[in-house]
Amino acid sequence: MMMWKRRSSVSKSLSIQLLEPIIFIGSNLETSPVIRGTVNVDFQKSCIIKKLQLDFSGMMKTQWTQGEKSRRHQQNIADSHLQLYPTSESALSPPLLLNSGSTRFSFEMPLPAGIPETISCSQVNVDYSITVSLDYKKDGASQMHEEIKKQVVLARLPDTGMIAGENYPATIDSHKHFSNWCQYRITIDTKTAVLGSKLPLKIEIAPTVKDLRLKQVFLQLVERRTVTPTVDNVDHTTQSVYFLYPAKGHTLTLPNRALGQNWQGSCLYQIPDDNSVSHSTQKYNYFGVSHLLLVSLLVSIPDSTSPNGRFTTRTISFQTHIDLLDKHVAQLGDREFTKLPSYDCPISIEEIEALKRHGLGLECPPTYEESLLAV
Repeated sequence: MMMWKRRSSVSKSLSIQLLEPIIFIGSNLETSPVIRGTVNVDFQKSCIIKKLQLDFSGMMKTQWTQGEKSRRHQQNIADSHLQLYPTSESALSPPLLLNSGSTRFSFEMPLPAGIPETISCSQVNVDYSITVSLDYKKDGASQMHEEIKKQVVLARLPDTGMIAGENYPATIDSHKHFSNWCQYRITIDTKTAVLGSKLPLKIEIAPTVKDLRLKQVFLQLVERRTVTPTVDNVDHTTQSVYFLYPAKGHTLTLPNRALGQNWQGSCLYQIPDDNSVSHSTQKYNYFGVSHLLLVSLLVSIPDSTSPNGRFTTRTISFQTHIDLLDKHVAQLGDREFTKLPSYDCPISIEEIEALKRHGLGLECPPTYEESLLAV
C-alpha cells in the first residue's frame, strides 16, 4: 500500500511548541539537557493515529586547511527518538482514534549529555532540529505520513569559574602594572559578555616620567577557532582580529595635554552582533572557539636621544581571556545568569562560625519519613 507523505516546516495538521525556546547547557550543569513542549494535532475530521514520534538530530560540519588543500567533514552528533504513540515500539496498542478538533500531546525528551552548543562560524557549524512525524489514516483513505521540523538552539551558560561569590560577577583586573613611563591599571567589570552587549572599560594611569601624553586607546578582539579532525587528531587553528569601538552615545575622552597627575577614564565599548564574531565555546573533542581581549595604550614620551625636544611613541599592551556568550543568553535578562552562586559552592569557615554563633549546625534537615515519625 502506498503511503502519502508530506514533509514541511509548516503544517496545517501538525504543530510543535517548545516550553523553553532556548535549551541551556554548560559544564556546570550536572543533569543532561531536556526538551519540553507540546505537539498539537488538529484535524477537521476524525482520524486514526498509527504512530506519533519525535526525532532530535544534530549535525556538525567542520572545515580546515591541510597543506594547501581545504578539507571538510560532516558528522551526526545527536540522534534521539521519543515515541508519543504508541508509548513504546513493543507496546501492542490499538490505533488511536482522534475526534475532529485539536489534541495536545505533552512530552519531555532528554538529550545526550555532553553535546556541544549551537554555533555557526567559518570553521565550525553545529545545528540541531526536532522533527515530529505522524502516521495516520482517515475514513476511506490510505495511510498517510506527515512531518514538520523545528530548529532547536542549544546555548552555553558561563562556567562556574567565571562567577564570583557574594552574587557579584567576576571582573577582569590587570592590577597595578609598571612600565618604563607610568603605572597603569585596566579594569573590565565582567569576565563574560553576551554578543551584542556593551563592555565596560576603565583605565587608570599614574605617570612616572615628565610630559607623558596618552594619545590613543585601542581595543581588539582576537578570535581563535580550532578544529581537531579525527583523520589526523591534530589541532588546526585560524584566527581573526576585530577592532572594538565605543558604543553609540559613549566616548572615551582623552587628556589633551601632558599628564601632570594621575588620570582615569572609562567608556562602554560595543561588542559586535553582526555574525562576523562567533561566541566562545568549551574545548570539545573536535573543535573549540576562544577569545582574547587586547587593550593597547598609545603614549608619547620625550625622546631622550634627541636634543631637539622631540617625542617618541610607545605602546603599552594588556591582554586577557574573555568568554563571549551566545546572544540568546541575553534572554535571561541583564546578567541574571551571574547573580546566583553555584548550588554546590562549599561553605566557608566564616560562614560555619556565623552559624554556630546563632546556634545553628551543619546537620541536614530531616527526611520526610523522619518528620512523620517525630509527630
